[in-house]
Amino acid sequence: MMFLEYGGIFAMFPAFFAWMGAFSEGVGGIFLLLGLFTRPFAVLIFITMFVAAFFQQASQGVWNMLPAMGIMWLSLFYIILGSGRLGLDYLIAKKMSR
Repeated sequence: MMFLEYGGIFAMFPAFFAWMGAFSEGVGGIFLLLGLFTRPFAVLIFITMFVAAFFQQASQGVWNMLPAMGIMWLSLFYIILGSGRLGLDYLIAKKMSR
């Protein structure tokens, strides 16, 4: 597993971090598209992309870090602002307030 080379806590639980990365990218991406539980999944995606950019791609140069950093900053946008009026979070909150 690729997490073993990072050392520290990644070497202690490599399977857990591999599954968490896959979960946050796969399930989190779908939930972000729907605008459902936007902020929690944006936090998971931010952490996953931070690890990808600064632990995996940093040794290969800045150009390889840019895609992960772009998604990382986009997820920061969703952490701060949420999904907006087009997301299911907004529609559910609107329906619950009636």
